[in-house]
Amino acid sequence: MKKLLLSAVAGILLVSCQKGDDAEKKTCWECSINSVTSMAGFEDETITATVEQCDLTESEMKEFETAGTSTTTITSGGIAATIKNTTKCTEKK
Repeated sequence: MKKLLLSAVAGILLVSCQKGDDAEKKTCWECSINSVTSMAGFEDETITATVEQCDLTESEMKEFETAGTSTTTITSGGIAATIKNTTKCTEKK
């Protein structure tokens, strides 16, 4: 009975560890960073850059996307400029 229980526990631990490895798979991501500057009376200015981020899990990539996405408004001399940065990553094949 003890051997059967020990075998069952060992089997559960083995399966749990294998699932964890898949969930933490690290891979390379191609990330597009888009920055748009808007000011009243002027055309929007857009700058786009592409970067490669490797050895990141999917959750780390989502953190990178979140950190690189923001909207900021700066006012100087009564003129406001809004800068919107958007980061979107896709898994590199």
